[in-house]
Amino acid sequence: MQNDIDVLSISRIAKNFDIFVNYCEDKKNDVGHTFHSNIASTDLYKNIKEMIQTIDYNEMYFCKSYSEKDHNKHMDQYQKHGYGKANTRMLRSEIAGVPVIEDFMQNYLKLKHGRAKINSQPPGNFFPVHIDYLAGWTKQNPGLAEQYTYPQFKRYILFLDNRSNGHFYSINNNLIDYVEGDIVEQHFYSWHATANGDLKNKILIAFEGIHND
Repeated sequence: MQNDIDVLSISRIAKNFDIFVNYCEDKKNDVGHTFHSNIASTDLYKNIKEMIQTIDYNEMYFCKSYSEKDHNKHMDQYQKHGYGKANTRMLRSEIAGVPVIEDFMQNYLKLKHGRAKINSQPPGNFFPVHIDYLAGWTKQNPGLAEQYTYPQFKRYILFLDNRSNGHFYSINNNLIDYVEGDIVEQHFYSWHATANGDLKNKILIAFEGIHND
C-alpha cells in the first residue's frame, strides 16, 4: 500500500478511494502537520488581508454526491450520523488568480500549479473528520493529476484570526491552537475536522499545489 501511494498518480488513487482511505487509516496516529511560520507582521500579510475584503463567496456543503461510487460509500456514513446541508455549510471563494496570492504561493510557499481558496465557516457548522482526495485540484489540473503523486502534493493553512472560544481545527487528533498569521503545513494523509461553535465566522485560506523543489 505504501508503494501504491508513492508511485501511483493522484488521479489513479482518486479512482480507487479505498486505497487512500486505508493508507490514511494506518497513519491517523501520526503527527499530521508541521508549523511553517507566522506572517502576521509582514506587509505581505497586510496585502492579503486587504484583498479578502473585496471577495464574494459561494455556498458549498461537506455532504454532497460524487460521481465515484467509492466516495459516495464513505459520504453515506456521515449522512447516517446526522451531517447534511443544515450543518455542513461553508462560504468559499477560489482566489488563485489574484496577483498577491499568486506571488505568495510561488515565492513564499514555493508551490507550483497552485490552488487557493478562502473558507469562511458560519457559526453552527461542521466539516466532520475526513481526508482530502484532492477533487478540486484534480478537476482544475487533470493532466497534472496523472503526472504527480500524493507525496509530491503540499497543503498549507493560513489562519486569518486568533482562535476564539468555539473555533475548532484538528489534524490527526491534534487541536491546532493557532494565532492570527500562523501557517501550518497539513500533510496529505491527515484526517482533519473543523467546526464553529462561536458567534462569528471562522476564516482561513488553504493553499495547495506541487512543491517546487
